[in-house]
Amino acid sequence: MEKLVRLKIAYMEKITLLLCLFACLTNLNAQQKTGMFDGNEDVGNPVKKGSATYNAETQEYTMSCGGKNMWANDDQFRFLWK
Repeated sequence: MEKLVRLKIAYMEKITLLLCLFACLTNLNAQQKTGMFDGNEDVGNPVKKGSATYNAETQEYTMSCGGKNMWANDDQFRFLWK
């Protein structure tokens, strides 16, 4: 019985480690370059999640986002940075 408990704990530790690794890789993916910009992400918690893409062939950026008036107390917008 004790051996079974140790095996379950070891299994749970491995699952936890894999989930943490997945979370880190997902976050790194969100920080990839977009054209000349070093990264982009939502600021605040907008209802419509944003995205930004760059078409190297046409040299065009496409940005989709939603948010609130950034001059108020609850800022929500998409941000690209260099």
